[in-house]
Amino acid sequence: MSNKHGFNRGRSIMDRLTESCGPNHFRVCGNKTVYNRKPPKSSRVSYALAKLFQLEEDQEPQSVRWIPVEEQLPEIGEPVLITLWNGCVDIGTWYGHRWGTALYYSEDVLAWMPKPENYRPAD
Repeated sequence: MSNKHGFNRGRSIMDRLTESCGPNHFRVCGNKTVYNRKPPKSSRVSYALAKLFQLEEDQEPQSVRWIPVEEQLPEIGEPVLITLWNGCVDIGTWYGHRWGTALYYSEDVLAWMPKPENYRPAD
């Protein structure tokens, strides 16, 4: 959730988790069911956790895939993994008019994908 798109997704998840509904948000008063504006805090937490678990089950894992350059290009100046016409994989950067790697410029890029996060040893 560290990228610009993840923040928006995170906000919608939080909004969905904290929306006012659930079994303890209503109570029976005589023969009427009325909205309970202040359900017990433990009920609100339990309900939010239940919704979170359901949300995690409902979300499909996003697969990382190669994106053909005819379909989409990466952000200008963003290093990405590239596949060349000969099947080699390299790290390259799209400069808006051509691809570049650490050693050369290339016109033979077929597809790209975002780089994985850098390795960080566990403390």
